[in-house]
Amino acid sequence: MAALRSCPGGCLVVLVAGVIASLRGDVSAFGQVHFFDLVRWEEAGCLPEQFEQHLPPLLWVRVITCRRESGVDSAGRPLRPDDFSRDRALYLHCLAEKLGIVHDSDINYDKVDAFLDSLPGNISFISRWKAAAARCRADVDASLTAAQQAVFLLTCLRQRMMLDCATKTGQICLSTQFYTPSRLSETIPGYQRSTITRLCPAEVAAMRLIPEKGGTARTDLCPQLLQHVEDLAACTLRKTGQASGDALNLPAVREAVRRRGEAGDQYGAAQQMEVLERCQSESVDSFVRCWVASAPEMAINNVAHRQAMALEF
Repeated sequence: MAALRSCPGGCLVVLVAGVIASLRGDVSAFGQVHFFDLVRWEEAGCLPEQFEQHLPPLLWVRVITCRRESGVDSAGRPLRPDDFSRDRALYLHCLAEKLGIVHDSDINYDKVDAFLDSLPGNISFISRWKAAAARCRADVDASLTAAQQAVFLLTCLRQRMMLDCATKTGQICLSTQFYTPSRLSETIPGYQRSTITRLCPAEVAAMRLIPEKGGTARTDLCPQLLQHVEDLAACTLRKTGQASGDALNLPAVREAVRRRGEAGDQYGAAQQMEVLERCQSESVDSFVRCWVASAPEMAINNVAHRQAMALEF
């Protein structure tokens, strides 16, 4: 980049052209470095036509620069698999710096809007991105450093646009991000993956009948999967003493959430407590329906928070 700064203006055009040419040979190289999912989103009809072709050229330069600096390969995979989260966090922090989103100890949200305004697409498309960014800003943990907040913001923004795409196309229940067993510990109070098979074997078996990765033609499975998730959540509540029959034991649910915070996941516990207050009910069924409907947003925030915490400054 030092050479770039000293190079006459014409060199920049050559560099940009070279970078884009090298990336075009890859399968959506920009999309696979943990920000956009271009191939999947285009197939689902969630991006404007020729979105990738109209991305700002300097954005490609920033992506390739940060990819090299953070040790991420051309497919978006960290070169050190044993340090996956840290490398991805370093990449996102680098990108946030290049976009001007983070500077010294502050987050510049005007730069977030400027970045989103630079993306190709109509007003409706950009407005959805800005709405997602606003939700991420509202959910960020204020105790994080500015650098960590930037990583949270970019991770959360990408995840929320995945949710937007899944909702728009009717694929929300098939998204591997939101309702798979690995995410249930984030969405069901008192859930422990290590013991759930013993506690609720029938409900776990039913979950396994639904493929974790669904195509666009599998919307018929959505009601089944959501029902299975609700059944598993209800079973977990009953087996862990948080419910009896159809009666919810709210104090026990609050205690389960409190223990999560004491175990070190204070951000996740705070997320669950907020949903608990919104969903509280005397009925297990109505509580579970409300809780499961909130699962995607809880998963998004928890994933983004963990990614931010992987950055050590």
